[in-house]
Amino acid sequence: ILVLFAVGENPATGRKEGPLSLHFRIGDVEGMTTTAVGWARHPHLNVYASWSVFRRSLARGAKGEEADVVAVLALVADQDNDKGQGGDLPLPAPYEIESSAGNFQAVYPLSRALSVGEAKPIAQALAEVVGCDSRTKDTCGVWRVPGLLNWPNKRKLDRGRSPVPQLVTVAKAWTSELIDPAALAGAVGGSRRQSSSRQEKPGQSGASDASVEDLLAR
Repeated sequence: ILVLFAVGENPATGRKEGPLSLHFRIGDVEGMTTTAVGWARHPHLNVYASWSVFRRSLARGAKGEEADVVAVLALVADQDNDKGQGGDLPLPAPYEIESSAGNFQAVYPLSRALSVGEAKPIAQALAEVVGCDSRTKDTCGVWRVPGLLNWPNKRKLDRGRSPVPQLVTVAKAWTSELIDPAALAGAVGGSRRQSSSRQEKPGQSGASDASVEDLLAR
């Protein structure tokens, strides 16, 4: 099944909207689109979709966790420049979404669906190499839907975001290009080794097991 998810917050009152989660069979484009557009009519409610396929027995109303994923169709680099978590991509992404002004979700649609066990190391390396938001590591994550609104919560307003919702747009249209998982793994692995080599001090090895949070704190 595919998962559509929605959640939000009125930053003026603190009132929470959602969470909402509905499940759809693969191919139910009309049902999923109609639901997304309907949810998007509610102020302060942000709508998201996952790039993973979940088990059919997922509990009703559940968003799904990594243990529920049966296939990962794409990996996403969450480039939040307004948090200093933009970075440079190790490989051009075939599809890019501008989730809000200056912030991007770079999508790598895969030529072969991966298990979580296969996808997780690549996702973790991608997050580390780019220095982007740690959600990049999440193979069950939900992502912005172009054409719908990005409503800010209080935390985003505190970072200087306007209270006016922004339209999620396509920054780079997808032309049906698919990325070989091995090529992406090689790109993030090579970038990681080059980065480690540049930062290496005498007596240290080039490898790094630091988390993304540790790297960003340096």
